[in-house]
Amino acid sequence: MKNLRHFDLLGALGLNSMLGRISIFAFVLILATITVAWISDRKVGSAADINAANQSERVQISHGVRELSNLLWETETQFQRYMIVAERTPAGRNRNRSG
Repeated sequence: MKNLRHFDLLGALGLNSMLGRISIFAFVLILATITVAWISDRKVGSAADINAANQSERVQISHGVRELSNLLWETETQFQRYMIVAERTPAGRNRNRSG
């Protein structure tokens, strides 16, 4: 009977030597690095999207506050004009004297 050798996958691929073992280690290391880089890219992309949305909201809020401030200033200015003009009119004096 012929001596049948057991099929050895590492031997068939030439990976049972020191160079083969280093190649396997390098392949696993590269695969792990690619996986970590992919996960990091997803996390950074998500954070960048959230930051862009927050920046957009901050700009909108800033414009809204600026418009509100301008309206408040305009209202204050009109009120001051009204108070000055109301005291100078004869009708305003009559109201103050009769009241």
